[in-house]
Amino acid sequence: MRLVPFLAGLVLGGVLAVVLRPGPGAREVSRTTAPSAAAPTAPAEAASDAVATTPSGPEVPSGESEGREPALGAAQLRELEELRAWTQGREQELLTELDQAYSRYEQQVLASIPLTAEQVLEGLQAGAPDLVHRVLEPGGDPAAGGGVGELFWSPSRGSGVLTVEGLQVPAGTSLQAFVVDAKRPDDAPVPVALFTVGGSERTVVELRPALPLGQVAQVLVTAEAAGGRVVSLQERLLLVSLR
Repeated sequence: MRLVPFLAGLVLGGVLAVVLRPGPGAREVSRTTAPSAAAPTAPAEAASDAVATTPSGPEVPSGESEGREPALGAAQLRELEELRAWTQGREQELLTELDQAYSRYEQQVLASIPLTAEQVLEGLQAGAPDLVHRVLEPGGDPAAGGGVGELFWSPSRGSGVLTVEGLQVPAGTSLQAFVVDAKRPDDAPVPVALFTVGGSERTVVELRPALPLGQVAQVLVTAEAAGGRVVSLQERLLLVSLR
């Protein structure tokens, strides 16, 4: 009785072994499905081949790829030199125009600034070819003391100065200078300056003739009441020049 179950077990084991043994079809399936692990790499290889075979654009010279400018031709170099020469020439022209404009501006500024009597005297002594010079001496009035004076006049420039020193004039008194014009000797002397002095120091006064002067024949300096006179009575003659 125990032998029957034993034999039945052997028969059942053999049947299971036959059923579970892989047949020829299973081997073919394994062979066809085995490379499936490497299949994903095929598209990458194909893509690399496609990239390698893709036509590229025009080749860029190595110099241009590094940011260098292409070499200029002869015509371009000539045009560049002409442009440089024109620029330098125009720059020099502008500098010259600027210098001229500044000189004109400087002259206008200087012309608008009135000169002092000392500056007028320096200009006359330096460059007035027709300069008239007269020396004045005491005219007899006690206030004259040891005073002296000089007159400088340029007919062409129509300007001149009077210098006096050593005069002692009381307060409230004005000094006035007159010129006797040789072209009208019968007329009254022409007033040319009204001034005051501070002590016995040298005083320089610019001449401002009341009438056009011709030829200076004589110069008079008188002491007048404050404000001066148009026609001097010559009551107090301080300085006088010889004719």
